[in-house]
Amino acid sequence: MSLGDSWPEGAHCNGCRTFPQLHAEMLQESLGEPVTLVDLAGQAQPSFDAPGGGGSAGLLHALRTAESFRAEVATGDIIVIATGPNDGGEIFEQIMDGTCGGKDDAGCVVPLARTWMREFDAILDEIEALRAGLPTAIRLVNAANAFNDPTASAATRRGFAAYFQALTVALCDNAEAHHVVCVDVRPVLNGPDFDQPVDDSTQESMDAVAELLRRTGVPELE
Repeated sequence: MSLGDSWPEGAHCNGCRTFPQLHAEMLQESLGEPVTLVDLAGQAQPSFDAPGGGGSAGLLHALRTAESFRAEVATGDIIVIATGPNDGGEIFEQIMDGTCGGKDDAGCVVPLARTWMREFDAILDEIEALRAGLPTAIRLVNAANAFNDPTASAATRRGFAAYFQALTVALCDNAEAHHVVCVDVRPVLNGPDFDQPVDDSTQESMDAVAELLRRTGVPELE
């Protein structure tokens, strides 16, 4: 099952095969039994196009209020979640203008970092309640820094690095607290020092993320 924004949905990859699709195929091969992908990301998420609906808050709202969505999530033995980058809004404008402020030009990211910590915790709480104790393999996938432009100012580069680091911390800290798996795509997509520009919606990027997911296996279901 895939939850999240337009990236796992594949809205920007011009017909490429998405990492949730590829991951499902890899699992089917490794498990030796049918694996059906239920794609609830992007436009399949209720109120996705509403203001704020395309990020973590929108996913949490759908998990709390949309009964058909909740019922489908309750059937997910393997759930891949990738969302967060759409939450930037005015923060992106401040980063682009070099006015984020604070230490390491990350001041404007701090309030959102706190929000992410709360919302991903609540998202996992909702999924755990819906699954009602059934074995579930949950994978939280962060996002590569698609704004890593070497021609941008140093302040802008630091601001975007802080943004994607804050998203990663929120995902991975909550993953640890809930005993699920966090998948950091940045070392593969942005390079070992996280400093390489990337288009995360190419087939090459989708293949790389699927491979990272494959490596986590599904020991929770064994």
